[in-house]
Amino acid sequence: MRRLALLACLLLLAGCQTGSGPVTPTATTTPAEAPDVSVANGSDDPIALPMFRSLPQANGTVEAVTVGSERDFDGSVAVHVWNDAPKNRSIQVELTYLSTNESLYHQVGIPADEAIVFDLRRSDQYRITVTTNATTHSLSLGRDTFDCNDHTFGVRVVSDGNVSTGELATEAACVSPRK
Repeated sequence: MRRLALLACLLLLAGCQTGSGPVTPTATTTPAEAPDVSVANGSDDPIALPMFRSLPQANGTVEAVTVGSERDFDGSVAVHVWNDAPKNRSIQVELTYLSTNESLYHQVGIPADEAIVFDLRRSDQYRITVTTNATTHSLSLGRDTFDCNDHTFGVRVVSDGNVSTGELATEAACVSPRK
């Protein structure tokens, strides 16, 4: 009898409920807030994209997009969207913050043989969507991309509008994420 009374007391102290009906949670969670985004004019400095072997380099960048104000991880994450063609084209580029499904950046045109460069400084989940007259391609970046390694992604749009991607990354064994 004492064991039964002790068990009932422990269940009550642990917050277990008996009876019918759902338990209503008391705590609410707030949705993630999208990071700050800044867009700067690009540069005429050529960009080597070694993930596309034996190809000429981009002539420069049309825009540099920085996501987040300071890094909350030890490595770096960069994405280059390159118009690898001899003419200006209507290439739609969109960066979406997946935690809120919010569009952080949208661009429609990229000059001939230039790139848009994204510097992602805040770890989270993102998708970069590139749409041309021929195809739509998405590059998803998950939380596991943001570690102690350096990651550089290339999204190359060739003359016929098709898209190819490549990645270069260091392969250091990360001890623990930075807090």
